[in-house]
Amino acid sequence: MRRGPNDHTVAFWTVAGGVATVLALVITIGAAVRSCGRSPQDNLATPAPTQSISSSVSQAAPTPVTSKSRQAATVTYLSDLTPVGGVAQPLDPSGTNVNISGTDYAHSVPIFCVSGRVNDLEYNLEGRGKRFIGEVGIGDTEDASGLSAFVSFYADGQLIDTVHVSLAHPKAVSLNVSGIFRLRIAAQLVQTGGDARSITVSVGNARYTS
Repeated sequence: MRRGPNDHTVAFWTVAGGVATVLALVITIGAAVRSCGRSPQDNLATPAPTQSISSSVSQAAPTPVTSKSRQAATVTYLSDLTPVGGVAQPLDPSGTNVNISGTDYAHSVPIFCVSGRVNDLEYNLEGRGKRFIGEVGIGDTEDASGLSAFVSFYADGQLIDTVHVSLAHPKAVSLNVSGIFRLRIAAQLVQTGGDARSITVSVGNARYTS
């Protein structure tokens, strides 16, 4: 039986359609295989890099730990104490106020000096002192022109300092008296020739801290 031209045409398109269908199926399968081959992480969008916490936190200077503020030192004036030894100058109506080289010292310790002898005062610090401070000099109202005096300080019997003063020429003292119980202040008048005058030497604002 002979076939006509239409039969060949139909056969051609039938084969072509089948080939196209097979190609489409192959492409579809290939795409599915490639999709299955990717890891779940590959399908996720790459997250934007995050800033390090340590770099984002400002490096503030550490807050200093403050210790308790030191308590102010307690000041004790010798003029408020009663001497436990020595020769004290009787107080005048102005009390212990003494003017030395133009400066007024309201808490002074006066020591009466007589020619030919050492005059002193001794105080009990009870071991509570740390530093003894004062201005050693001769009061401006004293008849002391041409006179001078040596003033010595003893801590529990041991000499710790000696200063030489005259009218209008005082000397400041600052002495370590830590652990000292007895503080003795001794003054000796320096005279020339037959001068028989006596004067008062003072330690202006004589005090110790504790």
